[in-house]
Amino acid sequence: MVGSYAVYGDDGSNCLNGQAVTKGSVHGEFRFGGSTVLTLFEPGKIEFDEDLVKNSKHPIETLLKVNTRVGEVKIDVKRF
Repeated sequence: MVGSYAVYGDDGSNCLNGQAVTKGSVHGEFRFGGSTVLTLFEPGKIEFDEDLVKNSKHPIETLLKVNTRVGEVKIDVKRF
């Protein structure tokens, strides 16, 4: 399990919400606690499942196994 994850901007400083970063650059590191996969989504593109949203409001860990659903993509029907 990941104890924490540090996120950095292009200059190596702490990354702030909304700060632009360069695709493919190193932007963080896992801190001791084990290993996991961290998936990032563009804001507003994913509707997360209720259990994840609920647990995220409290310091509650949510166990996810391989192929566990986490939400669904919001499709912009105007684009099609």
